[in-house]
Amino acid sequence: IKYFMIKYALAGMTGDDRKPSIVLESLNQVAEENINDNMFITMFYGLYHEDTHLFEYGSAGHELGLYYQHKENSFSDLYAKGLPLGVDKNAVYRQFDKKIEVGDAIFIMSDGVTETRTANGFLEREELTEIIAAHISLSAEKMVHAIYDQLVKMQNFELHDDFTLICIKRTK
Repeated sequence: IKYFMIKYALAGMTGDDRKPSIVLESLNQVAEENINDNMFITMFYGLYHEDTHLFEYGSAGHELGLYYQHKENSFSDLYAKGLPLGVDKNAVYRQFDKKIEVGDAIFIMSDGVTETRTANGFLEREELTEIIAAHISLSAEKMVHAIYDQLVKMQNFELHDDFTLICIKRTK
């Protein structure tokens, strides 16, 4: 039910209403009015503009995204801190922007990816970036499949949590 409530509230937004800070604040109001006090929703919301290659994003208590900068061959966190939806009706959500250059990539993931369990414990963020780096030359679709396959193997083919990995890669 929470999923559908957020989905339909989001579907009704257009134009400037789709900016991450506005979307998250609007959805927070919907969540605050419609879910139990002991519940909350985490969410990462981003908007990629193909014409300017600008990625606008914000977060409501969700996992940090990753940004791969091709020119420097380096990874950095997509910092976006915000309260989960439904926690505080007066929460203010910040919007962040990232210019995406040719070869750069953005990775947005659920905690099922960042909390991959291996024989040695949880996967460290550094290990995750090494896995992504090993496949960075692939297309976004092939890269996501390769990363998924590798992480599933590391967990002895048992997923312990949800697994969502989204990659946006600029190719031209």
